[in-house]
Amino acid sequence: MTVHHALLSRIEDSTDDKWIHILPAGRFRASHGDPRPKKPKEGWLLEAEHAAELIAQFEALNRDLVIDYEHQTYKGSAAPAAGWITKLEWREGSGLWGQVKWTERARALIKADEYRYLSPVFIAHETTGVVERLFNAGLTNNPALDRLEPVAAEQQTEEVESMDKLLASLGLKPGTTEEEALAHVGQAKLAACAALGLNAETATLTDATAKMVALSTQATNPDPTKYVALSVMQSAQQELQGQVAALTQELGDLKTADSKAKVVQLVAEGQKAGKLTKAQETWALELGGSNLTALESYLKTTPANPALGGQQQTGSDGVPSDADSSSVALTAVHKDAAKQLGLSEEAYAKNLNVKGDQ
Repeated sequence: MTVHHALLSRIEDSTDDKWIHILPAGRFRASHGDPRPKKPKEGWLLEAEHAAELIAQFEALNRDLVIDYEHQTYKGSAAPAAGWITKLEWREGSGLWGQVKWTERARALIKADEYRYLSPVFIAHETTGVVERLFNAGLTNNPALDRLEPVAAEQQTEEVESMDKLLASLGLKPGTTEEEALAHVGQAKLAACAALGLNAETATLTDATAKMVALSTQATNPDPTKYVALSVMQSAQQELQGQVAALTQELGDLKTADSKAKVVQLVAEGQKAGKLTKAQETWALELGGSNLTALESYLKTTPANPALGGQQQTGSDGVPSDADSSSVALTAVHKDAAKQLGLSEEAYAKNLNVKGDQ
C-alpha cells in the first residue's frame, strides 16, 4: 500500500459539503522529491475503469470513509474524525473526487489555514501501479515527508491478502462482503441438507452425521436376505458408496465453511467492538482457525476500546491525543492462548498492545 497526497480544497461555505480532489487521473507519483513508487517506475495509475472498481467497493461498504488528522488511525492513539467521505465520483481528465462532510473543528482549522493538504491511503498493484483499493485519508501539512505510512501499509496489505485467502478457501472472490460470505455458507448448507433429505431449517450437524452413518452402514453391510444377483448388489453398493463419499465431502466442506465463517464474523465483531485493531486481524484469524475456543475466550475477556471501535475520542480541548495505549496484563486465558499458539507471553502481549510504530 502506498500513499499519495493531494491539495486540499479551501472551504468557502461553512454549511455545504464540499467536493475535494482525492486522486488524479492517469499516471502519477509522490511529490516534492519523494521517490514513491519504486515499482513500477512509470508511477501509479488511475483510469475510469479502475475508479469504477473503487467506487463499487466504497458503495459495498455501506459506510462513509473517515478523514483523520495526520493518519492517527494507524498510529495507535486516539483518532478523531476531521471529516467523512460520503460519496465518490470519477471526473474524466481530472480523477477521483469525494464529497466530504467536515466536522466543525476541522472546518475551522481549514478556514484558519492550519491544515491545507489531504493524504489518501490506498493500495496499488506492484507491477502495473493500478490503484486497487482506497482506505481513508488524513489531513496533513507535510504530505511528502510522511514516512510512517509505508510501514502501516505493509501490515494492511498482509491483512487484506489473508482475508482474500480465507474467501478463496470458501470459493469466493477477493472483496466479497461478510454478508455475501455468510449467504454462500447458507446455500452450501441447503445443498447438503437437500442431498441428505434433511430439513435445512431444523437440521443440525449431529442429524447430518447420523444420516451419513446410516447411509454408510447400508452401503458397506447389505442385507444378504434381500440378495437378488451379485451384479445387481455390486452395482447398488457402488452407487451407495459413491453417494456416501460425495455426502461426506459435502459435510466436511460445510463444517469447514461454518467454522471459517464464524471466525470471520468473530473478528469483524471484535474490531467493531474495539477489542481488536486492524493490525491484529491476521493474528486473530490464525488463532480462530487453529483454536476457536481460544479466540472466543480472548474476545470475551478483552475490554472494549471505543477508540479502536470507530468512536472517536479527543482531549478536553478537542485536540487529538498522541498518547499510546498502556501495556496489557496477560490473563490466564491469554497465557493459555499463547501456549497453544507456541508463542512466548511477551510476543503474545505485543499482539494485544499494538504500538504506534507498527
